Amino acid sequence: MTQVRVRERGEITIPQKIREKYKIEANDMIYVYPMGDGIYLRTKESIVEKAQEIGEQMLKKAGLTVKDLLKDLDDNEA
Repeated sequence: MTQVRVRERGEITIPQKIREKYKIEANDMIYVYPMGDGIYLRTKESIVEKAQEIGEQMLKKAGLTVKDLLKDLDDNEA
C-alpha cells in the first residue's frame, strides 16, 4: 500500500513506480470508481460500463426506458 496526500483541488500524485508498472503517462485518462468505503482507479475503462453507457444513450435516443424493454420481454413470453 502506498500513501499519497490529496491536495487542495483534489489532486493526487501517483508514485513513479506505480506509473511505470502500469505505463501511465502524462495526459492519460484514469477511471475512478466508487467502491464500498473507498475508490478504485483503473487505467482502462470497464467494457461493461461502456456498453451500459452506450445502451442508455441508444434508449434515450429512441425515447425508451429499461421498463419499456422489460415490458416487451414480458409480452413476448406470454
